[in-house]
Amino acid sequence: MGGPGSGAWQVRRRPEVESVRVSLNVWQWKQYLSAELPPQAGTVRLAGVTADVSCTASAEGGHLLRFSLEIDGTISSHTIRVEWQPVHFGGRRPWWRCPSCSTRCVILYLPRVDSLACRRCFRLAYRVQRQSEVDRLHRRMNKTRGRVWSERANEFEGLSPVPPKPPRMHWRTFHRHAEKLRADNHRNMVLFVERVKGFASRIGRPLDL
Repeated sequence: MGGPGSGAWQVRRRPEVESVRVSLNVWQWKQYLSAELPPQAGTVRLAGVTADVSCTASAEGGHLLRFSLEIDGTISSHTIRVEWQPVHFGGRRPWWRCPSCSTRCVILYLPRVDSLACRRCFRLAYRVQRQSEVDRLHRRMNKTRGRVWSERANEFEGLSPVPPKPPRMHWRTFHRHAEKLRADNHRNMVLFVERVKGFASRIGRPLDL
């Protein structure tokens, strides 16, 4: 299990989304993509990179976003097709069309200054995909504690799985988060026992827990 050819092996060998220096989120560019505005141009600075941007209407519908940027002394130009999707209760939301596969997406990546495409085209993996189930459980528990107890979350880490209810929080909300913590803590303990049993069996001293 987990050897060459398995899903886990393939994920571990793929580059991470978080390692890509520049990514383009369509929502961050929405001010240049408004379907009601005339063609416009300007300069935008996102992710520490300054780009010259121009947006014009596309003959196929939607818009064409053209931009040029400089990374490490190299200048490159790219063109992205933007589509608008009607949403419930009025309004429209923008989507990128991947320049490589034409798939509709929210984020495009530039792992290299001369290439622009979606996550699937570059076969990028999320960092969380490389984490074990135990790591994901700890991450989720810490996230829940941080959401409920904010700056005091570190005080309760490693102690009771469910700290006391914060002031002014509804009991229904508290119980919902508390159940999540109890379930994750129970699963964490089950995995811990399984690891201990596996280790004991490997050294020839099986345990009956």
